[in-house]
Amino acid sequence: MRNTLLVLHLIGVAIWLGGNVTLAFAGPRTASAPAQARLWWAQTQGAMARVLYNVAGILVLVTGVGMVLQNKVIEFSDTFVTIGFVAVIIGAVLGMTVFGPGSRKLAAAIESGDETEEKAINGRLATFGMLDTVVVVFTIAAMVGAWGLG
Repeated sequence: MRNTLLVLHLIGVAIWLGGNVTLAFAGPRTASAPAQARLWWAQTQGAMARVLYNVAGILVLVTGVGMVLQNKVIEFSDTFVTIGFVAVIIGAVLGMTVFGPGSRKLAAAIESGDETEEKAINGRLATFGMLDTVVVVFTIAAMVGAWGLG
């Protein structure tokens, strides 16, 4: 059971981090694309925020809780477990307050032809995307190092 939970946990983390890297790489590449392509990309970011990241976050959370419950050594009070919970909370808050609404605003700016607003929203999304990525990488380090175990 532990290995199954761990594999699913790692898949969730890979989806989360991989999504962030994809957005960071592809986002700037669309800046000079035609409006139709930029609109598609903004809508894709919104779909990722609504579906992909939610699935990844739920998978990470459920499997993480499962691993703690089935393990006699790891406890919810261990530092790395707490960091994991905080990361999921940060990811959820950013998704609900920044990435979801931001992708909708980005699409609206593109549709209205407001390039100044489009650029500002892209910058904000990129900044918070980098913050989210740092949180995920920091959390991975805490998990691998089992910070505060015991």
